[in-house]
Formats: sequence, structure tokens, C-alpha cells
Amino acid sequence: MVKELNGYWVPDGLTLEDLRLSPGGLSRDGRDKVMNCLHTSMETLGDDFVGFQATQKQDFRNLSDYLAVSVNNIGDPFSVRPDTPESPPPDGYFQMNSKCLERAVLDYYATLWNAEAPYLTKEDTDDRGKWLESYWGYVVSMGSTEGNLLALRNARDYLKGVRLQFDTRSAADFLRDMDPVISGATETVLRFMEYLVPEEDSTPEFTPVFFYSEAAHYSIKKITKILEIKTFQDIGRKLGDCPVTDDGQWPAMVPTDADGAMDIGKLENLVDFFAKKKYPVMICFNYGTTWTGAYDNVEEACKRLIPILKKHGMYERTLEWPGDDKKSTRKGFWFHVDGALGAGYVPFLKMLPKEVFDSSVFPEFDFNQEIASISMSGHKWMGAPWPCGLFMTKNKFRITNDVPSYVGSLDSTLAGSRNGFSAILFWDYLSRRSHADLAREAKNAQALAARAYEALNELYPGRVDRAPGSLAIRFPRPDIRLVKKYSLSSMGNQSHIFIMKNITEENLEKLLADLREQGPVKATVSDGWEDIREILQQGW
Repeated sequence: MVKELNGYWVPDGLTLEDLRLSPGGLSRDGRDKVMNCLHTSMETLGDDFVGFQATQKQDFRNLSDYLAVSVNNIGDPFSVRPDTPESPPPDGYFQMNSKCLERAVLDYYATLWNAEAPYLTKEDTDDRGKWLESYWGYVVSMGSTEGNLLALRNARDYLKGVRLQFDTRSAADFLRDMDPVISGATETVLRFMEYLVPEEDSTPEFTPVFFYSEAAHYSIKKITKILEIKTFQDIGRKLGDCPVTDDGQWPAMVPTDADGAMDIGKLENLVDFFAKKKYPVMICFNYGTTWTGAYDNVEEACKRLIPILKKHGMYERTLEWPGDDKKSTRKGFWFHVDGALGAGYVPFLKMLPKEVFDSSVFPEFDFNQEIASISMSGHKWMGAPWPCGLFMTKNKFRITNDVPSYVGSLDSTLAGSRNGFSAILFWDYLSRRSHADLAREAKNAQALAARAYEALNELYPGRVDRAPGSLAIRFPRPDIRLVKKYSLSSMGNQSHIFIMKNITEENLEKLLADLREQGPVKATVSDGWEDIREILQQGW
């Protein structure tokens, strides 16, 4: 367990002096004491961990050999080698990488998410349309936040008219130019992310307007600040009254329903307002929200928004750059799905026969819809020793960074150096399980979530909530002792548990026993989701 010491929490058996690092290092006994106490604490806390979207008790000890080396997937996992003996290897010059496994993992999820797979380079096919529809992605070093950041950066630049990776030249041409030995060039940096927009970005046609819901992960608000993206509130205040509020005031985020799913009707009206004025639209949907675990109805949103975009001439646009006769046809919108949790397991539930599990409660969210990008966290459903995840888009949406020639690879990723161990974790996890195994894990979690909802509702009648298909169950916040013991995510006067695939009936019964022993919790005005919205608006 842990105890409080000078305002901080440290594992039992340790003092702040035990933890302090000195110029001379620590003795072996001192190091062992700290590590043993920390491990015991983690083991105990892991047994009772039920409050967050993070699968505990995974086992990747078979991969410990990779802790002895530096595995770095710097650069693009998919690169093309010019047909010359002197050219860089396809994976770049940093050969201590796991890109061979990374590509296999990406092909696997591309198939799950109904993208064109396996990945195709432009040189793999003469069919430009087929190449453009092929997916592209990589294993991110952060969680879904990194995927969201790259998606929204790409969305912003794509809608502003930035040249795409292969608007003018081929990948082989770029790689050839990267190496002075091959090209004879003196320039060591490959430049092809050109910010040449047809108009000033103050015009509506090249000013993307961003929509996200009040239940979106709090990182989305941070990203809007980092990227200086203008939200519909930022722009709307200058255009008149809001079309979805009674008083005409513009909300900061798209309203949600009682469960935390985006209100598609209000989104429809908002998009119509801006598309009519020729603003390109970027939307972040949630597929398993952080607090309620709700799923935005991405499928329904696409069905209702696409006709609006077509009506106002914002479905497709033709871009021209000054001094260049080459034109580019692009969408006037970008739909991104933050599938941090749901994208990792819902596809397996949809494989089950309806008589075994009715998955109709889960909306479609993948590349069969009008989706430009998807992000997912690996440490949530799969489980990993550290945050990791996937980002996926299509070749036709790729914007590539300047790359120094010493990397030896194209690079459309957000990072420079990338954690290559995470690709190994993904591959190892998927290689040990069949689709049937993964579907069974997801089905069992759904069954236990239903059981937890019933049991908690018996304890707190009428004060327990579960969004359709959600693994999160919200209930009155218990005393701080239980919040800490079970790592209960809490907001206002509510807490929630998340039934991840490692949670068992035994874990649930232990929590229920402690809640019964605690006794009744006084009802308060902030028990419901509606009363927590104000906190979310403030950037929880």
C-alpha cells in the first residue's frame, strides 16, 4: 500500500530519504529496498485497480531481452528505396528498429478498421486511385493523444491547402535527393511540406472550423491551443447568434446527450451554419469517452453531414497554387475518430453472431465511413507497461515533414525518435490470440459490466448510470479511503469503474463488499452527468 509523507504518497516501508538520489549513487541494499517496496505496492494496487481505462496484469516478461537494447523506429514505417545500390535501406539508416513488426501490426488493424490493406506504396501499383485509398499509419509513442495531435495538425493543414506528400513528386525521387552520394546535392534537408495556400487564411475557404464534444478527452482542448485551431465558438461569435441555443450564445463544445454521446442533431445544424459560409469543417468524434464510455454515432453523423457538405459545395474542392499549373482535388472536411478505447475492442464484438452477442448498440466508426483518421491507445484495452497506441489515415491525406538526409527515410510521423518496443508489444499480443480469443475477452467484459451495473444499482437505486455498451459504470463517490484503494476516477460527487478485460467477478465482489460496509452515500445535486458538464466546459 501507500502512505502520505510530507503531502506526497510513497510506498509503505519507505521514507523520502530512502528515495533521495545522491551524487555518489545508492548502495545495492538501498536500491533493492526501494524497488522491492515499489513492486509490492504496485502488485497490491494492481489487484484492486478498477477506476481507469488501463488494463492491468498483462504479461510481457517474455520480451525482457529488448530492455537491453535501444529500439528506435525513427522515420516512416513505410518508405521506398530508389533502385540504386547506394540508396538507404527501406527502414532508414537506424537499423535497430522493429518496423517489420510495426508494419504487420498496422496491416492487422487496417483490416479491422476496413481500410485498404496491406499498405501500398505509390511504386507498388500503377493505379493512382488505389494507392491514394491505401492506409498509412504508425505506432505512436504516447497514447491516443499523440494520434489526436497528428490528426488535427494534418486536418488543419490539409484544409488550409498545404501541399501533400506526393502532390508533385514520387517517394523514390525524394529519397534519391536525400542522399548527396546519389544525387550530388549539397542540400541536406529534404523540403516538401510547402505552406502555399491559395488565399490568406483569414478567408472562410481556408479557415478550418473545429468541432468537438463536451465529453471529448481533455487533451483535445490542449491541442486546440497548441495548434492554434479555431473552434466553432471562436469563429461563430463573430458571425451572429448560435443556431442551436435558445439565447444565441455559442457553447465552447458540441452538446451531448444524457450519456455523453455527441448530439448529432445539434452538430448537423452547426455544420450547416458554417458550411453554408464556406468554412471547411474538422470534427473529432469519440468512440468510448473518458468519463461515461459513450460512443458517438459516427455512422449517423456521416449520413447526415455529407449531404449538407455536398449541398454547400464543401464535399470536394479543387485547389490551385500560385505559379503551378498542377491542381489538387480535396475534401472540404476532415472527420477524425478518437477511438482510444473502443477502436481496440469493438471490431471483435462485431465478429460475433447476433445470437451470441448483439453488437448493434455500437455504431460503425471505421474507414467504410467518411473517416480521414483514427487513433487508438494500446495501454487501454490491450494493456502495456507504458502509454502507446496507433494512428491511421490514408495516403491521400498525408502531409510529410522536412527530413534530414542522415535519417535515410521519409517521415510523416509526429515524433522524431519513436519507441520501437511498443510495436513489439502489439505484435506479441496479437500473435498469441485469435480473433475468437479477442472477441471472447471483449464479450466477457461486456457481461461483467452489465453485472456491475445491476449490483451497484441495488446499492444506490436510481443513482447509477451506464451508457449503452459502455464499460464504465458511474455511481455515488465513496469515501476517500475507497477512492484511493481502488484508484477510482472521480469527478464532482461521482466515481466510475471501468471493466477492463483483466477485471474479474472477484474484483467486483471485493469492491461491492467495501461499498456495503461503508453504508449509504448522501445524494447530492452533482450526482448526474448533466451536473458535471460545467466542469467539463472548464477543461476537466
